[in-house]
Amino acid sequence: MPWGAQTFNRLFCINSLHHFADQERFGVEAGRLLDHGGGVLIVGLDPHNGRDRWWIFDYFPQVIEIDRKRYPSTGQIRDRLTAHGFTYCRTVVALHMPVRMPARAALESGRLGKSTTSQLSVLSDDEYRAGISRLVSDIEAAEAAGKTLSIGADLRLYATTGWIR
Repeated sequence: MPWGAQTFNRLFCINSLHHFADQERFGVEAGRLLDHGGGVLIVGLDPHNGRDRWWIFDYFPQVIEIDRKRYPSTGQIRDRLTAHGFTYCRTVVALHMPVRMPARAALESGRLGKSTTSQLSVLSDDEYRAGISRLVSDIEAAEAAGKTLSIGADLRLYATTGWIR
């Protein structure tokens, strides 16, 4: 990063670490940029812990493995921070997001478009179409039975912090 050493008191990395080509380098740079007593906050999903449920994982099953490669676990984040001189590293649930919605309404409103989340954007067009096809099939089957298919998520965003002495 183009800033000098010990330039900042706080650094924030919100829902972006999984997009960095060199995640390890982020820890090095954060340690260099923070003044003594400075802290870093890293917020993101942790697809490694198995707690989260998401309609995307149901209809696009390859996404969970892709996410496990892209996202470090919260434990890995703490370990990396510690390795780069951070102390008091800890993780808490920053936000719990349970949500349910009618599947057809979500589909028709564009909320399920390929570009709405990086989980869908990393899929090939064929993989995306196949998942949407499975969802449409389930919507139609539910409606044929006089029911409404709902899709949902039960996700947590984790906040990991560390401090430079």
